[in-house]
Amino acid sequence: NNHNNLSWNALNNTVLSNINNALLITNTEIGSLRDEIKNIKGVILTQKVQANSLFVIIPPHVVEPLRNQYRFYDWNTTTGELRWMCSFDTSEEDVMNFTATLKSLL
Repeated sequence: NNHNNLSWNALNNTVLSNINNALLITNTEIGSLRDEIKNIKGVILTQKVQANSLFVIIPPHVVEPLRNQYRFYDWNTTTGELRWMCSFDTSEEDVMNFTATLKSLL
């Protein structure tokens, strides 16, 4: 019984460590994405960054061409607000490629 508790605790610690590492990476990449786009003319950040999402408005003519290359969500169809997400496997290269594509479409 004591052995099972030790194994469970070790597993719990490993899982929590992996989750914390994934969150750290995700938060780093969303911060990088925010930093890359905040000064791009035509991109409006609409909400404070609190997790792994950015809420933005971009010119309507850019939305579908960008969506053809990247997956993202309509957040508010009335205002044109979009939600861009980073996940645990988003890399700095992904962020740079996304912002380069966005700039080219603007």
